[in-house]
Amino acid sequence: MLASYSGTGGGRKQVGRRYLPVECTALRLLEYMAGHGEKGPFSVYQLMKFSRGRWQRRDRIHAILEELVEKGWVGVVPGKTDRYRITEEGEKVIPRFWDLIDLGDRIREKRRG
Repeated sequence: MLASYSGTGGGRKQVGRRYLPVECTALRLLEYMAGHGEKGPFSVYQLMKFSRGRWQRRDRIHAILEELVEKGWVGVVPGKTDRYRITEEGEKVIPRFWDLIDLGDRIREKRRG
């Protein structure tokens, strides 16, 4: 896995000269859900707590999760609050880190509006 790219704690993550905080957070979320599937499905709070969401606001974590759902990498388990579970497609994408760069670009474009 590419955990070395995700690091620990806050701050910006960098590959080459391009900063990738959104992509690294998305990768960490996918890796966590894949590695701890027996504890899932996961609430946004649980994922923020794990991903050290203090440096990624709740709305940003939610935006990342929405994109992961749209891509089919994460499924939503409806209930009182939505909970998230990684899909088979999501498990396949973890080794393909560079696909997450496109995801991050789409999230940033939507944010700029």
